[in-house]
Amino acid sequence: MVMELDSIIWIITGRCNLNCPYCYAYRYRFEEEIGRETVFRIIDEAYSVGVEYINFTGGEPFLREDLPDILKYALKLGIETSVFSNLTLMDDVKAEIIKKYDSYILTSMDGPKEIYELVKGRGMWSRFIRGLEILREKDVDVHINIPVSRLNYKYVDKTIRLAVDLGVDSLSLIPVMNSGRALETKTFIEREEFLYALEKADQVARELGIGIAVWCTPFLQYIGKYKNLYSSNCRYWKVIDLTPSGKILLCDVTGIIIGDVVKDGLRKSLEKLENNPWYKKIWETPSECKNCIFSNICRGGCYARAYMKYHKIPAPDPLCPLAIYNKVLDG
Repeated sequence: MVMELDSIIWIITGRCNLNCPYCYAYRYRFEEEIGRETVFRIIDEAYSVGVEYINFTGGEPFLREDLPDILKYALKLGIETSVFSNLTLMDDVKAEIIKKYDSYILTSMDGPKEIYELVKGRGMWSRFIRGLEILREKDVDVHINIPVSRLNYKYVDKTIRLAVDLGVDSLSLIPVMNSGRALETKTFIEREEFLYALEKADQVARELGIGIAVWCTPFLQYIGKYKNLYSSNCRYWKVIDLTPSGKILLCDVTGIIIGDVVKDGLRKSLEKLENNPWYKKIWETPSECKNCIFSNICRGGCYARAYMKYHKIPAPDPLCPLAIYNKVLDG
């Protein structure tokens, strides 16, 4: 029996026109991309196993000239799509494509202009804002994700206010992982910095009367102090991550390959996935978390971030404030 799958997060290209210091997808920048016809075949297979949603991310997906064809093909099958773009290449034609094929946009905003350009590069702020304006003119839904790093964690509240003023449809935060370029640049977030950002985010969310999702933070809901922030645990999602060449990853920040949909097909890959030793390990609770009353649900927090720090699975999430034992592990 094939495991249930309803969503795919697909790094459709590793190419990008920017060079963010914390990019987790940097390792895929030169990976060979699947051709259009193979993409169509995988979308067909995805439809056959019940996939309802595909997020095309990168890199910068708009660097693929066949992206419009891919969105059109998914729509023909009734699969919902979204595109994670930095918006600096956005124009009327691209916005019309997103609108025409009933897709929507996710993008990242690190902060106000001075912080944004510290990360994205000089002159990128005006291009980002113009891209956003074009999408709003076309009535395309836009979600802004705020990557919380050492470069911007003190500006999270100001960034949220700015995003709301810009008229975006929804918001999220994500802690920058200790992966990819962030390991080289040391821009990934640490526990106390992230908790500071969460406190600021919750305060401004309460003031504005909005809810903000916090990605990759499974322990958040068990802390109990944040009233307008919410999170979930990706272990319980029916989702897979794909690389540009069609490899299935054990979370896209780890780089651990556990399948190949080009070689084996999606259905067979899903059959293999359930029996993969790495996949089985993410369901194990770290021994350090056994005394936590939430351990059977949280299962140690983000396994990818823990793996990147401690080089093993299972391991405790280094950002979890309930994990006092991390001080022992860190020491």
